[in-house]
Amino acid sequence: MAIEWASTAVTGYLHTRYPHRARLIAEWTAQLSAEPADVSALPATWRPLLGTVVERLIGLDLSSTPPYADELGWLPMVVTDQVLAGAGFAGTGDDWRTWTRDPATPIQADNDWFWVCWRALEVIDLVNQMTAPSPDVQRGMWDWVSGQRTTPDEGVLAALAALWRRYLDSGRARLRALGNLRGAAPVVEDPFTADLVVGTTLVEVKVYAQPTSGDLSSWIDQLLRYVLLDRDDRWNLDRVAIYSGWHGDLVELEFSELFARLTGAKTVSFRVERDNFAIVATEYLERAYFKRHGRTRSG
Repeated sequence: MAIEWASTAVTGYLHTRYPHRARLIAEWTAQLSAEPADVSALPATWRPLLGTVVERLIGLDLSSTPPYADELGWLPMVVTDQVLAGAGFAGTGDDWRTWTRDPATPIQADNDWFWVCWRALEVIDLVNQMTAPSPDVQRGMWDWVSGQRTTPDEGVLAALAALWRRYLDSGRARLRALGNLRGAAPVVEDPFTADLVVGTTLVEVKVYAQPTSGDLSSWIDQLLRYVLLDRDDRWNLDRVAIYSGWHGDLVELEFSELFARLTGAKTVSFRVERDNFAIVATEYLERAYFKRHGRTRSG
C-alpha cells in the first residue's frame, strides 16, 4: 500500500543512523544517468501511478498464479478476467484464483490490455486511499473511473508500450536472474507493502528517466524502511535492488555491503538495527494501521 512516510522522526533517524550514502548515490546515479530516447512525456502527477502500473504488470509477468488477489477482488469480475486473461492466465473453472500461467513466457501486451490495466490500477489506487471501504464502494469505483476515462489516453499508452519494450528487451532477464518471484506487493509490516520479492532480493520499481541524487537518497530510505520493518525476517531477504523501468536496468546491493557502507561499520547486527528502528517507527506505524483499517492493532 502506498502510504507516505510523513514522519520527520523516521526520516531524521535514517539519515542520522545511515549517513554515509553520498558515494553510493553517486554510483547509482551514474548508472542511471543516460536518458532513454523513447521517454514519453506525461504529467508529473501521473508518474506514481505509472510506476505502480509497471510494477503490477511485472508482477503478473513473473507469476505462475494470480498475484494481487485482494486488489483484483475489488474490481468487477469481467475486468479481473480481462486483466488476467491478457496476462496469459487460464483455467478450467470460473474461479480466476485457480488460473495459472507459465512465467517463462513473457506477456505480449497490446494497447487494449494496457488501458484496462491502467484503469484497474486507478481504481485500486483510489480504494487504497480509503479507510476500510465496503465491498460495494470498492466495486463501484470502476464505474466512476470508467466514466472519467471514456477514451484511451495516447500518452499513457505510449509510455506503457515503451516501458514494456524496455522490460522485455533487458529488464525481464535481469529480474529473472535473481530467482523466482516469491512476493508481489509483499507485506513487510501491515499496512506497508514493498513492490516485489524475487529470490531473496527486495525489488522496488521506479520510472524516473533521469533520477537525481535526491531521488536516489529517498529510494535508499525506502529500501531501508522495508528491510528494517521485516523484523521477523519473514521474507528471508539478503539483497536490495531498484529496477529502473526507463533503463531496463537494476542497481543492487547485498545487505551486508549496504549497511556497512551506510553506517561506516565493518559489521552490523540486522536484529539490533530492526529492533531500534521499530522503537522509532512505532507511533507512525500505529497511525498508518489506523488509517488503513479504521481501528488500532489491538482491535
